[in-house]
Amino acid sequence: MVHKFREGIYILMTIEGAGTVIHELERRLRVTEQVIKFLTVRVDEEHKRLEKIKALRDSRKKASAQPAAAAEQAPAAAGEAPTADMPAATV
Repeated sequence: MVHKFREGIYILMTIEGAGTVIHELERRLRVTEQVIKFLTVRVDEEHKRLEKIKALRDSRKKASAQPAAAAEQAPAAAGEAPTADMPAATV
């Protein structure tokens, strides 16, 4: 409830922009009579933190998947016989 008003229209806007854009938006909201109350929340720090965590998880998944793929290729390569394209190893 704001200033004895129980009903109203609520709008959620997600805006990406520099600080000057946000300050101008807030200024215009303040001078608009129809807008009784507004709230601005900065979320870029939270997004950066979540992106960092996601990148860390992805790198862990890739690192754990690589040894398994290398292990699958190694026995297949060891069991192959030399072909005309591949010279035989000499001891």
